[in-house]
Amino acid sequence: MIEDMPRVRAGWTLERGAALQLVRAVEAVIVIAVPSFVPRAGVLVPMAITYLVIVGIGEVIRRSGLPARRAVWRGWLLLCIDGAFLVTAVVLSGGYKSPLVFCLFLHVMAISLLGGARAGVRFAGWSAALLIGALVLQHEGVFHVRDFGTTRGVISDAVALGVVAAAVGLCCFVHEQPLRRSREQLAALVDLDAALDRVPHDDEILSTLADHAQDRLGFARAAVLLRDEDGWRFVRSHGRFAHIEDVDTDPLVTRAWSTGSPELVQALEGRVLARVLPNAHNVVIAPVSVDDEPVGVVLAEWGQGHGARIPTTTVRSLTRSATHAALSLRNARLLADVERLATRDALTGLANRRLFEETLAREFARAERGDRPLALVVLDIDFFKGVNDGHGHQIGDAVLRDVATAIESRTKASDLSARYGGDELVVLLPDCTLDNAVVVAERLRAAAAEAAPLRVTVSAGVAAFPTNALHGEALIAAADAALYVAKANGRNQTVAAT
Repeated sequence: MIEDMPRVRAGWTLERGAALQLVRAVEAVIVIAVPSFVPRAGVLVPMAITYLVIVGIGEVIRRSGLPARRAVWRGWLLLCIDGAFLVTAVVLSGGYKSPLVFCLFLHVMAISLLGGARAGVRFAGWSAALLIGALVLQHEGVFHVRDFGTTRGVISDAVALGVVAAAVGLCCFVHEQPLRRSREQLAALVDLDAALDRVPHDDEILSTLADHAQDRLGFARAAVLLRDEDGWRFVRSHGRFAHIEDVDTDPLVTRAWSTGSPELVQALEGRVLARVLPNAHNVVIAPVSVDDEPVGVVLAEWGQGHGARIPTTTVRSLTRSATHAALSLRNARLLADVERLATRDALTGLANRRLFEETLAREFARAERGDRPLALVVLDIDFFKGVNDGHGHQIGDAVLRDVATAIESRTKASDLSARYGGDELVVLLPDCTLDNAVVVAERLRAAAAEAAPLRVTVSAGVAAFPTNALHGEALIAAADAALYVAKANGRNQTVAAT
């Protein structure tokens, strides 16, 4: 089976260190070939062979995986050997008129391109110093090389080496600048994804996007606007949320939504968006869309005066960041829907039995630790089976929904209303005594009777910790027993457990 699968061919790549070693080997071969054209330079052959051996040893050491600090020293040592070898070859083969002078310039360019502009400039300075030193020694009579050249020619070569190194370094810097910026912005995008993974809510996602635009992309100010059921709201970088009106009327927003592309404007004066970023100049407006539906925009001010230009890579990074934030918004909303489906009753919208039991265990433990009361109200619609049999299950479902809505609207945020099963509803009341729970149950019964589309009544049983029970199951049993007493006594009443 494996032999039948198509093979993937790996591309051949040449890393920088290996490429530089190849250049050294080619230069050594050129030096070996020079005596064929310059008969007096026969000493170059053993010197070039020695240099090749040193280069080979250096390659073996490079492949052995030295620590970073030792690798740097090995690199600088090889550069010094390169300069000494090439300058000596130039001196012995005719000075500034030598056919090997181009090897010096070739090596300067190779070092600048493969090792960096600084390394190229240092190598050029080292080689120029060696050339001038050889010239001085020649004039002092320490050694004599025929046809070494004039002082002006040697100095011209030395200066030319520096000029070439500086020019190549400048070109490398200009060429690598957008690449460096792209790498930085890609790393920033990865960091944004990591930050978005840690924030599950819409507000935190939008705040993270605004902070990212200012802190990592280099914008002077940033803000994110979001449209939801309650209207428009926005958050500035490192700020808090606030509401804003009439954002839909700003043509910049509608145009960004319709095109799906960022809009660039020099100033926001006179526009609705100026209320978000007052006195902003050179602003990028990027759409934020969830499942192809526009839900907001991100504003980012580049600043720096009217004539400033925003780098194209920065605009693209802001657009990508908005896209990633939109994906996080969608995932957060999907997760919220899943959690709601897992913890909410589909018919009534109340908490389901699972969430109720988890909350009961948590609140019971808290009540025990703090010696605080905890009450439970169990409610049941009287003669609910008759409603279903006489009017149909659709009407019965409507009655149950309306009763649940009435109960939910009459409870506090700290209380929990749940559908326990069938037409039985429960309300968990933290920090509530038995007497107070009876009052709450009466209020809930009255609200439920008024809200139902048919004339129905509700019975309720109430129990509390520590008066009636010392653990969760006992609390449910006590409230349920009180409910049965209420039904046995004629329904439409509240009974407290004894």
